[in-house]
Amino acid sequence: LERFAQATEAFRHVLAMPGGERIPAQLNLAVCLYNLGRRAEALSELESALAETPGPSGALELLIRLLEESGRNEDAQRARLRLAGRGQP
Repeated sequence: LERFAQATEAFRHVLAMPGGERIPAQLNLAVCLYNLGRRAEALSELESALAETPGPSGALELLIRLLEESGRNEDAQRARLRLAGRGQP
């Protein structure tokens, strides 16, 4: 529905709840933030969520894009290797 601002608030609410599904909520929050043009916040959420899980390929691809946009090429290369290790091109 492309209602990213409302979804952002919903995912933040989930993150504040005890026992919630933190990593999926954080990954979805990152996508919403990215679509709102809030790339630095999206990158922070992705890095936090993906520190503890392999994550889906799409999340790693977005992480790579944001790292490159931020000029963090070495980190982007590490993320590329991580993605390649999952059987991705």
